Amino acid sequence: AKELFHLIEQHAYEPRYGGYIEGCARNWGALVDMRLSEKEPFNCPKSMNTLLHVLEGYTNLLRCWPDPRLIEQIDHLLRVFLDHVIDPRTHFTRLFFENDWRSLSDHLSYGHDIETSWLLVEAAEEFGDYDLIEETRAVAVKMAEAVYSQGLDEDGSVLAEGSPRGIIHPEKHWWCEAEGIVGFVNAYQISGDAKFAAAALRIWAFIEAHMIDRQHGEWYKIINSAGQPVPGQVKTGPWEDPYHHSRACLEIIHRVSES
Repeated sequence: AKELFHLIEQHAYEPRYGGYIEGCARNWGALVDMRLSEKEPFNCPKSMNTLLHVLEGYTNLLRCWPDPRLIEQIDHLLRVFLDHVIDPRTHFTRLFFENDWRSLSDHLSYGHDIETSWLLVEAAEEFGDYDLIEETRAVAVKMAEAVYSQGLDEDGSVLAEGSPRGIIHPEKHWWCEAEGIVGFVNAYQISGDAKFAAAALRIWAFIEAHMIDRQHGEWYKIINSAGQPVPGQVKTGPWEDPYHHSRACLEIIHRVSES
């Protein structure tokens, strides 16, 4: 893990404007196409998703290795999110960027928004600065409020994608539902607002009713607007694994046991 940290810092950290680039070639050289997959709509140097998972990995590394450079970069990443990634007007995340942080899209990813809300607080708490903890907690509640207001379907589930013009993809993805539970529980624990706890319970009810495969195990990965699994979806693949929903279960067990 320490070696990987140093490699990321050496090859992926972007010192001029801050943040981390999307990808490198096998020899750590430059890539013409930085997209992580063909599903990505933009070939851009920076994305909210990559930055979030760098922050997540660094936060967990800090738990066992309080390296000064690591601490410095967690602080840097938190400021990147607070100053560039999160839109202060809407409290949603911007998704794709030019190197200088010009946003390339107005699309919204509600699962990423609610996931970001709690991972920011987790990182700030591990970092240990009181003012930063308070700032991220306030931002997290605003982000949860935004998703609560615009990113939930009538059945309480988290919608996949939208924009200022409305919902783009009405289907339900397993990871969005998992992150929704943790994000809304986190917002409830910070604010005490019971509607966030109720939102988490409604998402769990949707998962139990539609997403858990009772016959074969695991979760279906995508549910359509009729509440049925989308045909042809694999349960495990390059982009499908037990990561989000296993983490959500463990996270909620931990939070409930501490309350």
